Amino acid sequence: MNLAIHDITEDLSKRWADTFYEDKHPDVKGHFILANPPFNMSDWARRTDDPRWRDGTPPAGNANFAWLQHIVSKLGSRGAAGVVLANGSMSSRQSGEGEIRAALVEADLVACMIALPPQLFRTTQIPACLWFFNKDKTPQGAKRLVDRRGEMLFIDARNMGTMLDRTERILTPEDIAKIAGAYHAWLGTPSSRDAGLTYKDVPGFCYSATTEEIRKHEQARSLRRLRRFFMLRGLGLRTMNSDSAVPGLNRSNALALPARLPDEDDIRIFHEEVRPLFTLRQALSADSVTLTELRDTLLPKLMSGEVRVRDAEKVVEEVT
Repeated sequence: MNLAIHDITEDLSKRWADTFYEDKHPDVKGHFILANPPFNMSDWARRTDDPRWRDGTPPAGNANFAWLQHIVSKLGSRGAAGVVLANGSMSSRQSGEGEIRAALVEADLVACMIALPPQLFRTTQIPACLWFFNKDKTPQGAKRLVDRRGEMLFIDARNMGTMLDRTERILTPEDIAKIAGAYHAWLGTPSSRDAGLTYKDVPGFCYSATTEEIRKHEQARSLRRLRRFFMLRGLGLRTMNSDSAVPGLNRSNALALPARLPDEDDIRIFHEEVRPLFTLRQALSADSVTLTELRDTLLPKLMSGEVRVRDAEKVVEEVT
C-alpha cells in the first residue's frame, strides 16, 4: 500500500507472504534500504536454521534483531540501510541479543547510532533510535568519502525537537539539518563538501568512536551505555576511573554537566530494576513489624513468669 501511494512499481511476488516464514526475495540485494519494522514484535515466525541469522538466532519473544539481520542480509556489497527501531535495541541483553549486537559492531557493519527524543510518534510516547548500516566504509574511489573503517558515530538527539502539543513532538527542519549534517560530514559525502561541512566531535551531541575504543571499554553489548560514555567524555570527563560507576565523574564534573531529564525508556528500566527491591523491602518491613509485636508481647510475660517457654508457641500464634 505504501508503494502504491507513492506510485512505485515493484515485484512484490505473486502472493502475500510473511518475510520471516517465507522470504519471497531470497536473492535480492539492495543499494539502499529504509525500514520502520514493528517494535518488539513477540509473535513472529522464527526458524533457528534461517541463513539470515549469521550473527546469532534472535529470541522467540522479540523480533528486533531478526529485522536487523534480515535487513543486513539484503544489502549489496556497498549497500547502506537506515532502520527505525525501539530504543531498547541499543541495550537489551536477553536471550543472546547482546551477542548479536556485539557481532554487528565487530563486523564493522554499524555506521551510526542516533538516539531520538520521546513522543515523535502519535501512537506511542516511547523514544526510538536509528540504526545506520554501511557495508563499505572505504572512500569508494571517485566518491572521495572519508575512510571510516573501524569507526562508528554516536549522535544524541534526545533533547531535540519541538512539542506541537502536550503529546506530540516534531523535529524541526533545523534539527533534521543538524543531525543529517553531522552524519554526512562524518561520511564526507559530496553534499557535505559542497556545503563546506567538516566533521568534529561536539560535546553532548556527537562522538566518533573506534571499534578498538568500544572493545577496550567492553561495552559493545550496550550501545546506549556507549553513547552515554562518549557523550560524558566529550563534556570533559577524561579521567577514567575503573572503580567509578560513571567513568571520570566527580562532584566538580557533575556540577559542570547540563541537567537532563531521563527519557521514558530509562525510567522504565529503572523501575524494572528497583521494583523487586521495593517489594522485598515491603515484605521485610512487614516481617519486622510482626517480630516487634512478638517481642513486645512475649518478652514481658516470659520475664514475669506469666508464660513459660513451653507456652510461648501459643502466644506466637496469637500475635501472628
